[in-house]
Amino acid sequence: MDTDKILNLMLLLKLKGMYARFKHMLEEKKEITQDDLFTIIGILLEAEIEARNQRSQELLFKNAKLKKYVLPANIECNGQNGLSKSNWQYLCEGHYLQNKTNLIITGKVGVGKTYVAQALAYQACASNYKTLFFNMNILMEEIRSARLQGIYMKLLNQLIKVSLLVIDDFGLFPLEEDILIALYDIMEARNGVSSTIFTSAIPFGNWYDLFEQNLNLGESFLDRLRGSGEQIELKGESRRGKKKPK
Repeated sequence: MDTDKILNLMLLLKLKGMYARFKHMLEEKKEITQDDLFTIIGILLEAEIEARNQRSQELLFKNAKLKKYVLPANIECNGQNGLSKSNWQYLCEGHYLQNKTNLIITGKVGVGKTYVAQALAYQACASNYKTLFFNMNILMEEIRSARLQGIYMKLLNQLIKVSLLVIDDFGLFPLEEDILIALYDIMEARNGVSSTIFTSAIPFGNWYDLFEQNLNLGESFLDRLRGSGEQIELKGESRRGKKKPK
């Protein structure tokens, strides 16, 4: 079998990593002997695995719907802002994901809640966890649009099945009963199965007031969140508008 046919078969089988590596070998015009066969096959298989892993991770980042990529190393951990280095390391190592723990990140406007959540979502994608990041207002629009289009269950399954769901700016807008029901359905299915991160400017102790449209539903929702959640309260002054020192 000549090399052109081998290359065509690799393309046919969508072995893009192997194709690229083998073509590069041929372009270097090195003589390939029968004794090199096993070595070459090993190199090509490793190239294919590496290429597939890279494509898979690129897809994870794309599907996560992150507004921006925040590297975990860019998060300040000084203890004074409510986030210690040891706690941040624990989170970045993904122990909360492995333990199916929920995170409730609260703090005043501008202290960096979204920034921290984006960094955790980035790290989850980098660790090959399926992730979805939603601003609460956008999520409400998605839920209502899905109901109108008759694809509510499809959206619900998508939200339920990811390893990490981030809901940013929770409680910023009034929660009507249709949204409360959807949130309950989501948390009921995810509880103990996967992790959800909520960020909110409202202290967790005041969240019960957000469910005035259906207090019983709110109590059930908060009970599930409380039972499998860790609270992180970020402190300090707003970082928005502050210039970085030159």
